[in-house]
Amino acid sequence: MTMRVLFPFVGDSVGGSHLATLALINHLDLAKFEPVVVLDRDGPLARKFDAAGLDHTVVPLGRLAGETSGIADVFFALFDAAPKAARFLRENEIDLVHTNDLRCHLTWGPIARLSGRRWVWHLHQLLSGSVLWMAPTALADRILAVSPQAADSAPALARGRTTVLPNGFDFGTLADRQAAKAGLASEIGIEAGRPIVAYVGNMTRQKRPAVFAAAAVRVAAALAEPPCFVLVGDDRGGERAEIERSFAQAGLSAHVRFLGYRERVPELLSGVDVLAAPGVGDSFGRTLVEALSVGTPVVASRSGGHSFIVADGETGVLVEPDDPDALARGLLKVLDDEELARGLGKSGERDVRSRFDAAAIAKDVMAVYDSLFVT
Repeated sequence: MTMRVLFPFVGDSVGGSHLATLALINHLDLAKFEPVVVLDRDGPLARKFDAAGLDHTVVPLGRLAGETSGIADVFFALFDAAPKAARFLRENEIDLVHTNDLRCHLTWGPIARLSGRRWVWHLHQLLSGSVLWMAPTALADRILAVSPQAADSAPALARGRTTVLPNGFDFGTLADRQAAKAGLASEIGIEAGRPIVAYVGNMTRQKRPAVFAAAAVRVAAALAEPPCFVLVGDDRGGERAEIERSFAQAGLSAHVRFLGYRERVPELLSGVDVLAAPGVGDSFGRTLVEALSVGTPVVASRSGGHSFIVADGETGVLVEPDDPDALARGLLKVLDDEELARGLGKSGERDVRSRFDAAAIAKDVMAVYDSLFVT
């Protein structure tokens, strides 16, 4: 008998949790598990799923729990959404609900349990110590955490039902790094062979692009010729103007490229000499895995899930967070030592491709599904 698994999403953005869930769905055993994908609204995620050929339905629930942080607001939103959500679960004979983002955890999860369905909460963020999390973590049948750091952030009452299962990736064939570097150099208008240091992530305070800019100024001052500094991502947090000022004041504007949002990040990272990841408070760190999977060395802040992905000195370099001097030293360490950079890239590639393979992780998730229906 096939188990019907509901994957509900809001749909107003596309992030790492959505890409990881898409990879999971693509590797489900369809003879045993039938995915049902629901979006609360049309938008960027619907277009992403359309491009991937994934069937989905828009089921607007109105106000969602978690759109505002007050506990009373959460209960009012649940009260409003419950009749429509419960009816959908019943009419579509859903057996299990697997949530992957904040508003769906707080909306679909409790309604699933109160409707007699199983609920798997995939924890893609570090939880705060708010009492808001007590009730939902008590209701969830199982919690899947993308890193030990995410698992540790859950309330203590959830620990016995929490399993660390990281995001899965469908890794492509390794590119010719020399050709990739030449291609990227041509695209951004620099001479072939010039080192490229990249920052990849939306420009929000959490991702610390300003720390990257400050470290880049220090790196440029330490070298005879500055590398090219490439920033990939949308300016969602309004940080770009400050970053541009930092580079301009240091006389480095000609050595900086803002590339905006990119779909094919691993291909771009194949042409980069080193990735800087200064962000703090990430539960995982998708970009780190994407860089390492193509042999690009990583220098990352020792924060959140970065320590789960990178083994300092073995598969990358970890530095103190919010410290531009430390980040600059880490970047210079890699840029100044080709043998070290090559070794970190090779060991990192082997490590992440073995630990974060989407097909293997999907098997573990399906085993969790099965365990919830053992009598």
